[in-house]
This record gives sequence, C-alpha cells and structure tokens, in this order.
Amino acid sequence: MNWGKKIALVYTIFAVSMISVTVYCSQQDINLVTPEYYAEELGYESHITKVKNAGELADPLQISYESGAKNILLTFPAGMTDIRGDVKLYRPSNSRLDKDFPIAVSNLQQQIAAGELQSGLWRVKVEWETASGAYFQEKSIFIQ
Repeated sequence: MNWGKKIALVYTIFAVSMISVTVYCSQQDINLVTPEYYAEELGYESHITKVKNAGELADPLQISYESGAKNILLTFPAGMTDIRGDVKLYRPSNSRLDKDFPIAVSNLQQQIAAGELQSGLWRVKVEWETASGAYFQEKSIFIQ
C-alpha cells in the first residue's frame, strides 16, 4: 500500500468517526434545569430577594422527609398567616418526573405523599407569599 492510499484511509476513518459522533450526540436527551431557562433568568433578581427574605426569618421553614410514612413534611414559621404559593419537587436526573403541588397549610404544616416518587435525590423547592413578603427555600432530600 502506498502513501496516497494510507492518507486517504486515515481521512476516511476520521470522516466516518466524526459523522458517527455527530449522529450519536444529536440523539442524546438533554435535560435543562427548566424549559423556560432564559425567561426565568430575567426574573432572577426577585428570586434573590425571596431567598434573602427566607434566610432572614428567625424561625425558618423546615423541610423534612419521613421515611416510615413516606411523606415530605413542610413546617412553616410560627406567626405566618394566609400562606399561598407552590411546592416543586425537582428530579435533577430526569425532568419528566418533576411534580408541582399548591401550598395547602393546616396548622402551619403540609404533608406531601412521596410514596409514588422514584427513589433517589430530589430537590424540594418551596416558593410562598404572605402579607409580610415573598419567600423561597430549597432543600435536597433522598427518597428511599
């Protein structure tokens, strides 16, 4: 085999491998943090304010997972009334499993049934408003 054929063989192998990598990469599922990433980025300043407000609470929101009862328990700070907002259960590894729940507080607590959720890492994101302001708090939990 002469040099010309060897060079042509190297270029052919390179071209086929580049086409293979391109096809493989185009078929991969890409999970973004949120489908409306750029729209949410515009409201990020208000998000920072909500996180700061939650951090300044003397009695912060308690987020816990009760493994025996398979419940996620939210305990809101004492003295808060007329709480409204939503709870997002975010699964970092698969955005199709994400869940949203409205806040429905009874005696400053809310339970969310976690029995149907896949085991693994979840992020609980709570965004709520009261007459005194808007708040956001997040916690990672591991469901078994």
